[in-house]
Order: sequence, then C-alpha cells, then structure tokens
Amino acid sequence: AAPRGAGAGVVDHVFVGGGVIDPERNLDAVRAVGVLGGRIVSVTTTVPTARDTIHARGLVVAPGFIDLHSHGQDSINYRFLARDGVTTALELELGTYPVAPWYAKRAGKALINYGVSASHPGARRAMLDSDSSAEGSDVIGATGGFVRAPIEAARFSELTRRLDVALADGALGIGMGINYTPAATRAEIL
Repeated sequence: AAPRGAGAGVVDHVFVGGGVIDPERNLDAVRAVGVLGGRIVSVTTTVPTARDTIHARGLVVAPGFIDLHSHGQDSINYRFLARDGVTTALELELGTYPVAPWYAKRAGKALINYGVSASHPGARRAMLDSDSSAEGSDVIGATGGFVRAPIEAARFSELTRRLDVALADGALGIGMGINYTPAATRAEIL
C-alpha cells in the first residue's frame, strides 16, 4: 500500500468531498480517500483515478467505528451495527463469565469484529452462588448471594485465578459493575 500522502495509481474506489479525521496526524479536513483491494491506500488532497467514485460531501469518511459499550452481542444486532458503520462491537462494561464459551458461540459466525471483558460480577457469582453455571448469566438486578455476601480476603486469590483464566481465554480486560455487587469491598475491587 502507498503511504497516506502518496498517489495510489488507479484505485478501486475513491471517496471525494468527505471529511477525514486522523488524530494521529492532527488531521481534520476534506480529503480524497482511495481504496484498493478493500484497504485504504491513499488519503490526499488530489483525487486518484478510480473505477468507482463515491461523493461524500458533508459526511465523514471512516474505515469503521468501534462500539466500546455494546450489550447486543448477537447476529441480529451485529447486522444493525454494521449498517451504522460499526465494524467492531465490544462488551467492556460488565463483560461475561466464563469467556471461552462466549467466544466459541460467535466464532466464524459474526458479521463484524467482537470482543468481551471478563466479568468481575460474573466470576464473583460463579464463586458464591451454586446456581450460576450458565454462561452469560444476567447479573443486572440479581439478588443472589453473590450480591449480598462479601468475599473473604483469603479467597481473593480464587477470584483472581478465575479472572486470569478468563483473560487467558481472550477477555480484553476486566469488566466491572460494582453497583451490581454492593457487597464487594474496596480490597476486593482493588
């Protein structure tokens, strides 16, 4: 691919008249965006020769948006997100627990990119409630023992181990919902 300022020769598509925002280069201006083989190959003030020209005046040209707080993690919602220009949907607020089955359920089937955090409330529930074996068990509005019971300091390592396994299984971080687990102490959260 050509550098961002260089001409790309003949491209498949060129977006003209649209705004381009690139914080890395401190750019917020109208540019011509050339696409070849599904990849952006030029962002220039001159319009490259293209097989197809898309007029984008008054619009922002972007390769895709990332939704960091997306609870609708299923094929129906992925279709709607794609129509809005979302190419990656991440469930980072609460996350899920366990993580491996969540990823397995979507592998090879999702229209867009996806990811999830390891749910602190979910891991807590798996430790404290015997009826919490279902993947993705809802913790919002739950009233089980995991909500009301503190975890003794001696068991923090068990919680940490559970979250470490979830991170090893692909979790992008730890999802916190401390308002859903009011019994979690400051020491536990830290």
